[in-house]
Amino acid sequence: MSTRYISLREARSIHFTMRQQLAHGQDPKLVRQAQQLAAANTFALVAEEWLQINREKWVPSHTKTIRQRLNKNILPWLGSRPIGIITPSEILEAIRRIEARGAHETARRCLSPLEPQAHEQHGHAGGLAIPRDHPSGDDLPRLESYSPYLVG
Repeated sequence: MSTRYISLREARSIHFTMRQQLAHGQDPKLVRQAQQLAAANTFALVAEEWLQINREKWVPSHTKTIRQRLNKNILPWLGSRPIGIITPSEILEAIRRIEARGAHETARRCLSPLEPQAHEQHGHAGGLAIPRDHPSGDDLPRLESYSPYLVG
């Protein structure tokens, strides 16, 4: 195990933060462990778990399509982010990148697994859906309606 050297300023800052946590009745060790766990629970890991759970219900070609869609359109921007801190604006930004290519149907299909109500309708909670109790759960972006017949 190597020793990590930090400046006196950084050490004082860490000390001050831990003292504040103790003053608020929090155990600094438990807070640090929770932060590490949250950082390890990335969107990419949750997406992979979701694919594994649903793989049993889907035909192999559908699983492959969903995986490719996620790998190309969503994971490059959200994959490394901890799932608990992803905001609706980040989701919207990823979806808007897809729409900017003119792939409106792909944008709709990429957003669908992220919507909590989609999972509730089908009788299962979880998956990639942001939980309703998450601060951004009710504020997920909505796509503009798109019809290929209305394009001039």
